Amino acid sequence: AAGAVEYLKRMDQSNWESTYGDYSNFTRAATDARLAYELALRYQLKSSTAAANAAVNILNKWATTNKGFLLLKGYNNNIPDPNEYLMCIQAYQFANAAELLRDYSGWQAADFQKFQTWIRQTFADVAILFLENHHNDENATHYWANWDLAALTAMYSVGVLCDDATLAQYALDYVTSGNGMGSGSNLITAIHTDPDSDETLAQCQESGRDQGHATLDVTLLGAFCQMAWSQGTNLFDTYNALPMAEYVGKYNLKNDEGGFVYDNVPFTAYSNGEYSHSSLSSDARGTVRPSWELFYAYARSTGQSARYCQQWAEWARRQNAYGEAESSSTDELGFGTLMFMSTDAADYSYTLAVGEAGAATLVLPFDALIPEGVEVYSLSHTTGEAVAHATSVTGTLEANTPVLVVAAKGNYSFEGASIWKKAESAKSGALNGVYQKTLVPAGAYILTVKDGELAFRKADGSSNYVEANRAYLTAEAVAARLSVDFGTTGIGEIENGKLKMENYYDLSGRQMVNGKRSKGLYIRNGKKIVVK
Repeated sequence: AAGAVEYLKRMDQSNWESTYGDYSNFTRAATDARLAYELALRYQLKSSTAAANAAVNILNKWATTNKGFLLLKGYNNNIPDPNEYLMCIQAYQFANAAELLRDYSGWQAADFQKFQTWIRQTFADVAILFLENHHNDENATHYWANWDLAALTAMYSVGVLCDDATLAQYALDYVTSGNGMGSGSNLITAIHTDPDSDETLAQCQESGRDQGHATLDVTLLGAFCQMAWSQGTNLFDTYNALPMAEYVGKYNLKNDEGGFVYDNVPFTAYSNGEYSHSSLSSDARGTVRPSWELFYAYARSTGQSARYCQQWAEWARRQNAYGEAESSSTDELGFGTLMFMSTDAADYSYTLAVGEAGAATLVLPFDALIPEGVEVYSLSHTTGEAVAHATSVTGTLEANTPVLVVAAKGNYSFEGASIWKKAESAKSGALNGVYQKTLVPAGAYILTVKDGELAFRKADGSSNYVEANRAYLTAEAVAARLSVDFGTTGIGEIENGKLKMENYYDLSGRQMVNGKRSKGLYIRNGKKIVVK
């Protein structure tokens, strides 16, 4: 049964409760929009006509019962409280539910057309009113970005559902020519180079306000861009949407214990004449919204890096068997994992950068093919020893299995042999894999190069970190440094005494001086070399 109301209200309690006991009844619409969407998904995925009929009943009830927003004469634009404009958020939710049912034979054409009329008059007309005069405010920058984005998602989604190209185009034009905070030039306030990667980060207009609204901007922007993308228009690039999602995602990213992963997020002081921010706001930091799978899917489809959206998506999958499931907020629909996580192994890959040291640790959440020119090893440790023992891994690297990779300096692509797999554990032998930047606990060992020597060295518990998709080693040992015993298997190359003037290392990681190598097994350029 639908909870349709005669007039929608979202008003300040202190000013309006005495007059309207249901001063904020918009949650009835948010609940029903979500229910209709979930039922429509069930219809699409399971061919359930019962679900389709239930969804249609909800949408029909709103179209016949609701008369739009509460409007009162004597107020700006007859809108008694500007908070009512924010009910435009529910428009794209209703529209997406209806879009999934557009071709359902059980939805009578006359009823569908009545719903189209209702959603246009209820939401699109108010969205246009707001974007054109911002509640009669002389300064359009008075209203934060999420207000404009709510109106834009409403206009565009309703334009698509109602086959109204003019309405949809209005929203698209506003992105490049609008004067409010939802235009592309105002939503992004600064461009940064990420200090932890080679990515570009785009500072969000509300990042200095609080993170609840900054993540709301990501959610609404994602919905707007994805709807346009489905219609053949790339707003992701127009807005710098992915770099903005990465910026907000990085600052809010949490680890599995609930702490924050990154603090080194750049910020440029911002002022627009109405508001001034000198630093990132930690208010509501860590707000969880189901937006990251959408952006990560876009990044995959366009071959772009999205390390923080990816980590958020994988965090959600680890925290919840359903990933980005139903949202606890009325601002978004949820089910991002269901809708956007790829089920094609070809979409999964990871590029590992191996530096001068010729080695790196690695853990991946999907099965991956080991590329040419790379040797992969699992590591074990015997209590008390000052050495870790390597065992060669060939063919396929299994998901959630941390390993040591030995290769010449360069970038190596580990192509997916499966889709993402939920991790019960990312530990194998002596190695512990991590999917987010992690402080290595005191007494564990981290792969490092010091004074030209590659080895695992004991972490101090306060300053030694490993990045996402890397691993650290645990061992019951007192040694400050553990070398790696590769044994004599899997020798990558044999040079019969024909030595080149390049760096050689013994199996303990010590660099050998050129011209002073005796017979034996060495490592050069990531390959094991036998000197006879």
